[in-house]
Amino acid sequence: MTYWYTADPHFGNDNIIRFCNRPFRSVGEMDAAIVSNFASRVQADDDLWVVGDFGFGR
Repeated sequence: MTYWYTADPHFGNDNIIRFCNRPFRSVGEMDAAIVSNFASRVQADDDLWVVGDFGFGR
């Protein structure tokens, strides 16, 4: 088992794309890339801790 830690990925926050110059055209594209990146490293028996905010909006 591996423990993974990340700060706020800013799911659903379109302002973060401009603010941090992220290379995405939309929130959907950004969110899908983040999930895909997590899935490529975090295994089923690992723990992923999101410390801080998780998303933006409801």
